[in-house]
Amino acid sequence: MLIQPKITLKTKKSIQGIFASCQDYFNSLLFRYLLSTFWQPFILSFSLFLALSISLSTGYKLIFEITKSGMSFNIWLALQYLILKIPALLVYILPLSLLLSTMLVYNRLNANNEIVAMQSLGINFVRLLCPILFVALIVSIIA
Repeated sequence: MLIQPKITLKTKKSIQGIFASCQDYFNSLLFRYLLSTFWQPFILSFSLFLALSISLSTGYKLIFEITKSGMSFNIWLALQYLILKIPALLVYILPLSLLLSTMLVYNRLNANNEIVAMQSLGINFVRLLCPILFVALIVSIIA
């Protein structure tokens, strides 16, 4: 027999309050600003790490297998092989690009004294980390 917790009106209101505050924060200008500054370095570092990993590891293995088997080089077969290797590489690429883009974004915010300005307005540093933690949660679910 399952024991279900008793949900009262007070707990319903507190749960609704938590979701309302999260919804207000996700719609805030600060959240959108931090995410908008985060996407460009993330996509750039993701494409850089993807190109490096394909060219160094997968490209080398592809050339080795083609020369070992003695078959002629087929562009379509090589592209299929490279595209099918991308999901296995995402496990390594996504955390690295997330780390690099986070360092770049917060370094730029620090260089422009935006973190100091936000903290002088009373914004907690943990609140500045929330958009990146949100993206990290999505990336960890994908990877």
